[in-house]
Amino acid sequence: VEQGFAEADLIFEHTFRTNHQHQAYIEPHASVVFLDNSGRVQTWVNSKMPFQVRQQLSEGIDMPTGQIRVNPTTIGGDFGGKGGFMDSHLGFWLSKTTGRPIRMVMTYIEELMAGNPRHPAVMTFKTGVKKDGTITARQAHLVYDSGGYAAFKPQRGVTYGSRCLGPYKIPHGHIDSYVVYTNQVPCGSMRAPGDPQSIFAGEVQMDLIARELGLDPLEFRKKNLVQDGDASPLGQRWKNIMGLRTLDAAVKEADYEKAKPQTAGKLTGRGMAICERHVGAGSSTAKVTIDDQGTVTLYTALPDTGSGFYTVLRQILGQELGVAYDEIKLEHWSTDDVAFETGVGGSRVTHVAGQAVYRAAQELRRQMVTMAADLFGWPEDETGFSQGQVTAPGQASVSLGSLVSRSGGLLEAEHTYDSERDEEITVFCVQIAEVDVDVETGQVRLTKFTSAHDVGTILNPLGHQGQIDGSVMQGIGYALTEDLQYDEGHVTTLSMGEYKIPTMPDMPELRTVLVESESGGPTPYGGKAIGEQGISSVAPAIVNAILDATGVSMMEIPVSSEKLFRAMEAQRTGS
Repeated sequence: VEQGFAEADLIFEHTFRTNHQHQAYIEPHASVVFLDNSGRVQTWVNSKMPFQVRQQLSEGIDMPTGQIRVNPTTIGGDFGGKGGFMDSHLGFWLSKTTGRPIRMVMTYIEELMAGNPRHPAVMTFKTGVKKDGTITARQAHLVYDSGGYAAFKPQRGVTYGSRCLGPYKIPHGHIDSYVVYTNQVPCGSMRAPGDPQSIFAGEVQMDLIARELGLDPLEFRKKNLVQDGDASPLGQRWKNIMGLRTLDAAVKEADYEKAKPQTAGKLTGRGMAICERHVGAGSSTAKVTIDDQGTVTLYTALPDTGSGFYTVLRQILGQELGVAYDEIKLEHWSTDDVAFETGVGGSRVTHVAGQAVYRAAQELRRQMVTMAADLFGWPEDETGFSQGQVTAPGQASVSLGSLVSRSGGLLEAEHTYDSERDEEITVFCVQIAEVDVDVETGQVRLTKFTSAHDVGTILNPLGHQGQIDGSVMQGIGYALTEDLQYDEGHVTTLSMGEYKIPTMPDMPELRTVLVESESGGPTPYGGKAIGEQGISSVAPAIVNAILDATGVSMMEIPVSSEKLFRAMEAQRTGS
């Protein structure tokens, strides 16, 4: 990296800070634990990763995993926060001592006091550039506050700095990322863990540098953005890079290059930020059965977190078998019923579980096509599936149930899909914010927000848009309002009245742009991930819009009206 700094005409160094962010799911952590008559531990816990809960509980109580059963539950919201195991251990020891089932439900005061929010961070970015705006080097030093205990995934800090260099052509980079113990609440995962912090720092610094060089932030980004044939800063060779197309689409939709509206007593600004994120990997098993009544049943060990992926999995299955998705039954496996399931998170479900369902459905299709060929002499390459019927040109159709009844009453297929992360595929997101800043109070009002996404085939448009809307809303809270306060290590923000998540009146005009990629992604039918990348560039886009409006550099989020007013006053008075 020193070579890159030696090649630079100018070197910029800035320090940025982010605070905790709670996932703010509606349902708090809850569990039931008891020892059954055989001495096995039975637990119901609203965790999105039941097999990890089983493993962690096994290690914590010194009992083999075969003696522990994690039973299926539905989950009232997750956003990354339901992957821990804060309650099952307590329930076990209490149940063992009392001989009774133990039910534990955290109050929301307890959630805010002792949940597992997003890590706060202090990040110093040092970037070298030439006078024409070419970036030659970047060095990042990140310190993430993990709180008081090791239990909540401190190892994630190894990857938390992976997006410090952004999607830019930076030939020389160096990243030091640390997770440290403090006397604050233990931290865990939240939507796109680690990314919103480092992307905030990197994208805000991009605007600060552009301002010093006298360049438009848009042109500065375009000059350095990776394109087809370029390696990423970390050496990945992405194919069909969509960054520039996504950026251009966002700029057009946001009217970025048009004159900004002017309002008396307000300062108006526009800001942008860009990021990329991988499509998740892991392991998932799906089983599909069809009985002699034609009932299609899907079996999965994935807990329902409320994000709508059960609908997507049914859609995939229905598409392959010619059955309406809402006629497909779904059965939820416990940890006894399948060897392993990675769980929900990491933008993996539509990819990994979707492929498991798709391939199990393909196997069932092959079985039924072969049966139809044997029974009726239908050509295998012309046999199809539609509206619960098996069809062939010029032939009377036969129902799924009727065909299955000839096989003994039940057909089934099971597939386990194991996937490592595909380093050739990434997904781009560009966000552009427009804000009004009240000159007398420092109050920031978002007037318009444009969110552009690089997508493949969208399987569920309503659910897809819901992920974008939710990501943007959480990003707005991260940037402006959500602030966990502490006094000597104790959380003092102990209600949702004090911890202010955005509500619908806080939402600006939201414009969504979907930029279709010809090559698609790794999910069935060529879809790409959408669940996490939408949050990461919201805060820097808003802070860059504030900079554009006021000329004030806000290096710490959330940006309260009080903080901004004081910064504006300091700039005005030169203090």
